[in-house]
Amino acid sequence: MESNISKAELENYCPVHRTLEIVGKKWTLLILREFQCRGRTHRYNEILKSLYEITPKVLSARLQEMVAEGLLNRKVYSDEVPVRVEYTITKKGKELEKLIDCMREWGKKWSYDEHIKGPLPCQICSEIRNSNNKKHESPHR
Repeated sequence: MESNISKAELENYCPVHRTLEIVGKKWTLLILREFQCRGRTHRYNEILKSLYEITPKVLSARLQEMVAEGLLNRKVYSDEVPVRVEYTITKKGKELEKLIDCMREWGKKWSYDEHIKGPLPCQICSEIRNSNNKKHESPHR
């Protein structure tokens, strides 16, 4: 039986392919990691400072895409001067924390530094979770 569906259309039915379309662009998962490790609400400049290698143009584009995909909410406080904009992770975005946790565990197992002779610690997740909130255990324990 022949199908009238193109290969490109079939790829859109693959959950892995569709997930990669949403989170596969550079910086998207690292932006989500910021919400996982540093808190649920962020302003643009906080994210820009914490991901020091990202350009403002790319961060703006990724945030817009993530809002459009329903991973983040964007709230504008237009009654304030200057106008304040905050981003909050959604339930859909929070679901991706499981993926980030799996990536963290894979990285702990397979990312080694020959000088340390062991897995590389995630400075962001371990330091921030330990110092900001003692009730959260470091994911590296």
